[in-house]
Amino acid sequence: METGFIDLHVHSTCSDGTFTPSELVHEAMQHSIRAFALTDHDCIDGIKEAKEEALRLNSPSAPEVIAGIELSCELNGREIHMVGLYINPEDKALSDKLNAFRASRTDRNRLMVEKLQKEAHLAIDYDSLIKEFPDAVITRAHIARYLVNHGLAKDMNAVFSKYIGDDCPHYVDRPKITPQEGISLIHHAGGLAILAHPVLYHMNAGRLDALVQTLVEESHLDGIEAIYS
Repeated sequence: METGFIDLHVHSTCSDGTFTPSELVHEAMQHSIRAFALTDHDCIDGIKEAKEEALRLNSPSAPEVIAGIELSCELNGREIHMVGLYINPEDKALSDKLNAFRASRTDRNRLMVEKLQKEAHLAIDYDSLIKEFPDAVITRAHIARYLVNHGLAKDMNAVFSKYIGDDCPHYVDRPKITPQEGISLIHHAGGLAILAHPVLYHMNAGRLDALVQTLVEESHLDGIEAIYS
């Protein structure tokens, strides 16, 4: 019986990860990971590249690449993330929603960069940010990384705690879907809907139990992420 590790929550440079989709395949091989799900934030752009790289290697140790996504949702003002596994990246409803997400994310990023420039007097502009991360779906993590890379902040935690974390002075919100809508999109794309990293929502046990029960009863939630590295 073949044994090994799997990782069902992995990001690439298509969102806020460190490695390109192709590099992730090689990282997985190096660390004896038999399968991983590419679950970039609101983005499916890297799935094809990762799958093609695994096939190109034509090796028994090449990992299985599972098509996935991590959808940004919101419930009562609290951000909730829903991971989709084994999705169909060609699903039109999902693609249309992701295109809308991308447009709203771009507007939001421009506003945050403008606020950092004009209100915090930091030397950052949107064109330079895009040039530094040319192939990525820009997130707050990229803005933080840019500030750190250019010596404008000590580390990424400092950027989030002082500038662009939730409720910070230069934070800009954006439209989100509900967890129920996220589950529906994932199911429509043929995937399994998993509630991501539940302890990060800082709910007490009763509220978390109630959330899970509601999502199971109303939307047929398929699972909960239990180990989040």
